[in-house]
Amino acid sequence: MACGSSGETNGDAGGDSGVIDARDEPEVCIGNQAAGAGDTWAAMPLINDNSNPDRIVTHVGNDVVSGIYYESPDKGYIVAQEDGLRNTRGGALFKASASAVTSIAFIGTNDSLRHNGSIDFVGIEKSPTGYIAMAYASELVASDDGGATFQLKDNAAAGRFSIEAILAVQVSSSGTTMITNNGVISSSASAPSGTASYEDIWETDRSRPVSQCQDGPRTSLSPTTRYSVYVSPDRALVAYTSAPNQQPTICVSTDGGNSFTARALGVSNVTTAPSGVVFLSKKRGFAWFGSSAVGVAYVKRTADGGATWTNATLPADVATSAIELQAGFVGTDCLHGWIAGFDNTADRAVLLVTTDSGATWTKVAGVAEAVAAVNGSKLYSGFAIDTAHIWLGGSNGVVVHN
Repeated sequence: MACGSSGETNGDAGGDSGVIDARDEPEVCIGNQAAGAGDTWAAMPLINDNSNPDRIVTHVGNDVVSGIYYESPDKGYIVAQEDGLRNTRGGALFKASASAVTSIAFIGTNDSLRHNGSIDFVGIEKSPTGYIAMAYASELVASDDGGATFQLKDNAAAGRFSIEAILAVQVSSSGTTMITNNGVISSSASAPSGTASYEDIWETDRSRPVSQCQDGPRTSLSPTTRYSVYVSPDRALVAYTSAPNQQPTICVSTDGGNSFTARALGVSNVTTAPSGVVFLSKKRGFAWFGSSAVGVAYVKRTADGGATWTNATLPADVATSAIELQAGFVGTDCLHGWIAGFDNTADRAVLLVTTDSGATWTKVAGVAEAVAAVNGSKLYSGFAIDTAHIWLGGSNGVVVHN
């Protein structure tokens, strides 16, 4: 069912009726998921790379888990980055069942095609033929057999791209949209390959009016994460975070990234770009910010495709806490969304959930305890099929699931 196609309201606060034109909603909605399902959390340890006995790579307890994707409750993929301290030999791409990491599908210690050195992953995305594990623009770790195997392959002709990190890649029947961490959006009429031809359709341009987004998309967060940008499955809706004149802003495009409009969030006590933005549908989405400073975290939500943004209601203790909000992700019913991060005041992981398209948020029980039990701390990634199938990843090689 398309979101809102029944004509019924979805109970949004904030003034909009909750009715969405189904013609604008390509996402399939499964209906309101059962609140409170899957409240028990358990750990899923990573696997160490023992393929070379003389050079064992210890992912367990070390890596930053940067991306998660589940095709079904028992078929998933997890990517990680080295932490730069205890592991300096690259991340890895793992296969996983619902409750366990089962194998290493790609070893990040392999030298890449375009540079000598290990590979760190930013995220993983579904493609028409399999998956793309996002690392560097010049080459892709990809599967063209539905996720059975992964290979390192060129992306465009030699020299077209360098080792800039990929923040987003979306492949559809009409081509590819790729966003890299140097502020550039590139488009190709074909799927990624060594012969694909890309056009840079958007980048930083100080001659543009501020209202049209002078700065291109990028993230300054460490570790590098993907959540500052969003590309819809059909590649039409593109959004990224920015802060022109120290005003937190979401840049929104409805023409595939060929033009953007700057939509200020109306935040008065923060001067840096939002941490992330994601959409539940072409109309509904939310943007967020959090840091190690007390009382500055916020969530904004939109019900009109990013044209306007309003305050979301957060748990009361957020106003008195130093909460880093890192990873935002959504379900498939246009109602549920989550933001994962770390509460510096309480010194524990945190997961917020909305059941009304971002209007109100509550804390999810059991997450902090499950993460702490395996010596984890900050959360940097997440994925949900529904409320009973959620996976979270973070520092110290932590993956937990409900």
